[in-house]
Amino acid sequence: MKNILQYLRKPHRIVGLINIFFSGFCTLCLVLYSNFPNWTKITALIMYIILLILAFASLIKRSSLINYMETVEKLFIREGISIQQNDIENLLQLSEVKGITDIKEKANYAEVLEHIYNAKNSIKIIVYHGNKFLNQAKEELIKAIKNDVIIQLIIGGRESDLLNEVWELEDGEKKAKWDDSFFIIKKIAEQTKNRPDLFSYQICNTQIRYALILVDNKWAWWTPYHPGVDVTETTSFILVKKGEKSIINQCRDHFGKLWFYLENKKNNNNEKFN
Repeated sequence: MKNILQYLRKPHRIVGLINIFFSGFCTLCLVLYSNFPNWTKITALIMYIILLILAFASLIKRSSLINYMETVEKLFIREGISIQQNDIENLLQLSEVKGITDIKEKANYAEVLEHIYNAKNSIKIIVYHGNKFLNQAKEELIKAIKNDVIIQLIIGGRESDLLNEVWELEDGEKKAKWDDSFFIIKKIAEQTKNRPDLFSYQICNTQIRYALILVDNKWAWWTPYHPGVDVTETTSFILVKKGEKSIINQCRDHFGKLWFYLENKKNNNNEKFN
């Protein structure tokens, strides 16, 4: 459906569909209100219905192809990389096999919030500190938890070598933003304390290589980190589940292993102090 809506952004495509509908419809009316035998009218009606079905099927197929080609354009043409015709099939696999459906130059929180709002089972999040995201999404995250959606969040440690080096590369300490993010995390936990099984977070000191918002293991906003380049200026990828080779599955598996590691590490530290 998303591909179709994107395809219909061009006015001439909408005009083409209207032309197909009304051209066939006018012919159908001429037949139905003529003196032709009934079997002729029934045949015309059936043929018109078939025409609409074929037009819709063509729309779906064409919208998917256009979406793939636009993905290729964003990945290669706009970056100045030459594409040979025999490369196109391999490039389309980025969308069809790896599950990259779009590329974003800037964060689109409206799109992220829409997917959080529609979440059914789980939301997994990895961020350095995620201050802008958490400020934008806190209310939707609280609503999701109240709708029985499990949320797991991994955030970088405030005093970790990871963040200290990242902030040094970015020429500015951002501990105030981290503090604000952690305040929001605590607020979310407080407002959903009647469902403590649905919201949890871990603090990570080293293993954060990208920002991730993974919804129901089917859709993700994925931003590879480049320490020294502010995350707001970093290219992001929209990922969907297309099969076992999809990048989204790698993100899911990495999140699971990192969460398990952090959980065990926290439990071991608690045992030492008890």
